[in-house]
Formats: sequence, structure tokens, C-alpha cells
Amino acid sequence: MRRGKITIKQIFSDNFGSFWEKNREKFPEEMREHAYAEVMKMLGCGDVSMGFVSYICLVCLEVLKIGFTCKSRFCSKCGKKYVSQWVEKQVDKILDVPHRHCVFTISDKFRGYFYWNKESLKDLQDKAHEVVTEYANGVSQLLPAESRLNLNV
Repeated sequence: MRRGKITIKQIFSDNFGSFWEKNREKFPEEMREHAYAEVMKMLGCGDVSMGFVSYICLVCLEVLKIGFTCKSRFCSKCGKKYVSQWVEKQVDKILDVPHRHCVFTISDKFRGYFYWNKESLKDLQDKAHEVVTEYANGVSQLLPAESRLNLNV
């Protein structure tokens, strides 16, 4: 049993080979190569055997090698950069007004269906929009008339 800090990268390193052998056929054929490549990039992230930059101390001549990052959105280390950039863009787009944040998820009972029938996600998204609009318009009726927004889209 492993003791200490366990990372996502370590979990993938320890288990991805056997997982992929057993489950690769469950992924749509057009996605397999990309999914596999992204995991391999993540596993090689920061590995000096995949390329590196060297820094040399001019006093003691110690050499420090830093491996290149994978720059993959899938990587838990590199992906954080992309998420932070996305959040910054969203903050700039949000109006400076009171608002609600809604997250819609798909029950695990239906995930397989939507995974294999991605065209149905548009219908699901439209229904979620209807729910939010209906809810928001109901809430806006509770506000004073001068601060109401017409949220019908």
C-alpha cells in the first residue's frame, strides 16, 4: 500500500494501461486516439526525458533541469492555467448586477444515453434554458418594478 501524497498523475500512471486495455472499445472510435494521446501527454508532463530547459548557477556550476509542460487541458497541473484564463474572461462578461449561478447535471442513469446520443444534448440544453428563464421571470416579479429585468430570450 502506498503511503503519503497520491496525485491524479500517479493514479493514471499506476492504472491507465490496464484500464485502457479493458475499456478502450467503450469510447467512440473517433475519440480514442485523441483521448489516449491526451493521457500520454499528461503522464509525460514535466518529464525531462521529453525535453527540458537547463539553468546553470554561475557560482557553483550546479545544473537545474526543468521538464517541459504538456500544456494539455486534461493535465491537472497545466489545465489549471486554462481554467483560470476562462474564469477571467467570464468575469469580464458578467454584468455587475445581482445574479444567480445555476449548474445543471445529468443523472448517472442518463449519462450513457447522452454520451452515445450527443445530438440530444441540444434538446436538454433548451429545456434547462426554459427552466432558468421561467424561474428567473418568477423571481423578477418579486422585485420592485424599477429594478425588474425582462429575462425572456
